[in-house]
Parts: sequence; C-alpha cells; structure tokens
Amino acid sequence: MASTPSETQYFDSFDGTRLAWRELGEGRPVVLIHGYFSDAKTNWIRYGHAAKIAAKGFRVIMPDLRAHGESGKPHGLEAYPADALTQDGHALVAHLGLTDYDLGGYSLGARTTSRMLATGATPRRVIFSGMGLEGLTQTSRRAGEDHPQYPDQAGAACAGYAGVACRSVPEDDGRRSGRVARHPRDVRRYPAGVSESYPAADVGRVRR
Repeated sequence: MASTPSETQYFDSFDGTRLAWRELGEGRPVVLIHGYFSDAKTNWIRYGHAAKIAAKGFRVIMPDLRAHGESGKPHGLEAYPADALTQDGHALVAHLGLTDYDLGGYSLGARTTSRMLATGATPRRVIFSGMGLEGLTQTSRRAGEDHPQYPDQAGAACAGYAGVACRSVPEDDGRRSGRVARHPRDVRRYPAGVSESYPAADVGRVRR
C-alpha cells in the first residue's frame, strides 16, 4: 500500500469546472469531503487522518471543493448555482465509477454529504463530522439568525454559498446537542439507510 497520497488528479465536473482530487490506500472506497475554507490536504492528509484510514484497508478519495485547494476557482456567479457542491460530489462518484463506497465529510463537507444523500447518493456508510444535526437539517438559515449574540460576518458572507447556507454553531450548542464534532477525527458514524427519495429535512432520522 502506498504510504503517501497520489499526485493530484483532475476531472471536469457537471459544468466543466476543473476539480482536483487525491487518493491514498487500496481497498474499499471512501470519499471524504473537506470543510469550508480548507482543502483535502489540510483536513485529511497533513495530520495523518487519511493515512490511518488507509491503513485499515480503505481507498481514501479526497476531492478539493470548487473554489478551494487545487480545484478551479471560477469568478462568475453562474459557476455557483444551488447545490453546485452536491453536483460536484455526484460528478466525482460518476467519474470514478463508484457503486459500492462510503461517503463522509467535515463541516461544510458534512453538509454537502447530507445533500448528496438527499439527491440520490447511495453510499453504504456515511460519516457526518464537525456539523451538528441542526446544521445538517436546517440549511436554509442564514448566519447568526438563531444566535444574534454570535454575529458571524464570515458565515454571513458564505450564507447560501453553492446552495448550502453556512452558519456558525456556538460551542455551547455542541455541548447541549452532543452532536458537534470539534475535529475531523471526532466522527459520528451513520448507516446509510437512505434512498433517492430520502428528504433532506429527514436526515436526522438516520439512526446512529
């Protein structure tokens, strides 16, 4: 098994945007999607998470989201339609010909994962990390709307970004819910148990 990630590879997504991904390991495919303002190298490679997963017999597939990392960064608004990141995820799965695979993400990557489930993705297992249940199921809310005492200009700026609104969740929310992971290695695993008709609002019904 290779001990270092592959060279960056590229493919053209649904609208022609050039997206990057890297791989590490051999075995069962698991697609891991990084968080907002990050990239695959930072979330999965730099601190050894991908290597540990690969050592367990997985082929770890790590894309850079559009406008992140080594992926294309188009400036036109037309390059960021609703659910652009979701469509990119589906395009990667199709490009690689994955049929039996696992899927997960951290923060914005977790939200993108939930949208992929709601729009037809059928992984066997799912990982939601760094995102509370409310953040996954109430994606239309804008930054700071529920917690005005926590104004978040960065969150407001990305609200609605590529069809998945961003909002900060204060740490006390995480302690109350017990569902907010604070690091990529602090993951919550969920069986997929979903179908193409699985509604986004019902993501919370997926059993732990």
